[in-house]
Amino acid sequence: MTILLSILRSIYWNFRIFPFAVARHLPLLIHYRYRVKVARGSIQITNPQLKFAMLKIGLFGAEEIPIQGIGSLIIKNGGELVVTGPMFIGAGSSVIIDHGHLTIGASFWMNRNGLLSISHASRIGAENIFGWQVALIDGNGHHIQYRDQQFPKKGIQLGQHNWLAAQVSVLSGAELGDHNVVSYGSLVTSKPYVHRSHQLYGGVPAHPIRTIVTWHD
Repeated sequence: MTILLSILRSIYWNFRIFPFAVARHLPLLIHYRYRVKVARGSIQITNPQLKFAMLKIGLFGAEEIPIQGIGSLIIKNGGELVVTGPMFIGAGSSVIIDHGHLTIGASFWMNRNGLLSISHASRIGAENIFGWQVALIDGNGHHIQYRDQQFPKKGIQLGQHNWLAAQVSVLSGAELGDHNVVSYGSLVTSKPYVHRSHQLYGGVPAHPIRTIVTWHD
């Protein structure tokens, strides 16, 4: 029943969000109870091979992880989400883009109860996998004055094929290279060493623990 109701509601949002030539493929499948607001914002799909439900939001995820409420898809005030697809964002997760621009590469997978909160220009490369309750937050929420200057505003840049384990938080200005693993509960900040590749990161704030060749499922 959940899938049927979600398909019916997704039909409405596909034709509300996308041009007809895109919407007729029904590329977006979203949970029927999700809060959806796309006002003065947009979603673009750069993949020419459009398929049914290639973008899944608010459905499924690891069954052993309890869902912490119904999530939201909110894109407003000129915000933009650019997706290559396929993309999977698990149940209880939220995507909130306010003024910002988020680009997500192919084969992105985020488990349950995650958060993508974007106010600036951020990028997630291809083949990134996020565990449950991972948060990317590139804004401050409020304006912060630091001496005679505003607190710096920076986006988040993630390379390709990174695995962020459960309860990792990534903050404004953070950069990761390719083929990294960030261990459970770590905090990724704008430390200058964090842009490196083939690293196991861990800690608060995260730092390189050891060099790795790669990781796989």
